[in-house]
Amino acid sequence: MTHEMYKNSTFFQITVIVLTLTAGVFIGFIFGDFDIPIKWNAELKAGDLIATFIGLITFVFAYKGIADNRKSIELSFQPVLYEHCSFLDVDNEFKIELKNAGIGSALNCVFTYYIDGDELPDKKLDEKLKSFCKKESKAVLFMGKGKVIFSSDSITIASVAECDREEYLAITSFLTKRFSYTVTFKDGLDKLYTQYFKAG
Repeated sequence: MTHEMYKNSTFFQITVIVLTLTAGVFIGFIFGDFDIPIKWNAELKAGDLIATFIGLITFVFAYKGIADNRKSIELSFQPVLYEHCSFLDVDNEFKIELKNAGIGSALNCVFTYYIDGDELPDKKLDEKLKSFCKKESKAVLFMGKGKVIFSSDSITIASVAECDREEYLAITSFLTKRFSYTVTFKDGLDKLYTQYFKAG
């Protein structure tokens, strides 16, 4: 659907150029009876000059119109991701979110997590976070994942709640100093993006 819209828009613009150039040729035929003498003894028909002039102007404006239209279409499908961290020291809770401020959705999101620059599978990261909690802890840990981040929407990358103070400080220190991640995604036009984020 999105690809068809993009192609149809470009096709429409090209059609406009061709039709306008054709109109310029017909105008040239209309004024074809007028001759303009040139100093080097050559003769040009007024219609030829008019048709050429109209053709050049049309081409410049049409090309600019296509470029602007193409850019507008690309921007309408482009996601803009940024990280938002919220630390509630009073309640010993924190959340790391990835938000989309763009017009388009981030599709087919693939997350890669790192500790000290080394890649770490999801399960290992979850185990690492839980290792900071005491056996009797009621801490709720959550490492979120998502395939799509819609416009003006967000997904949770990491969230911890119901920690005691010691657990809270250990986990937040670990995440803000040692944790980072990348997300690879596509926009609605199948353009591929990769962004890097460092928590906190």
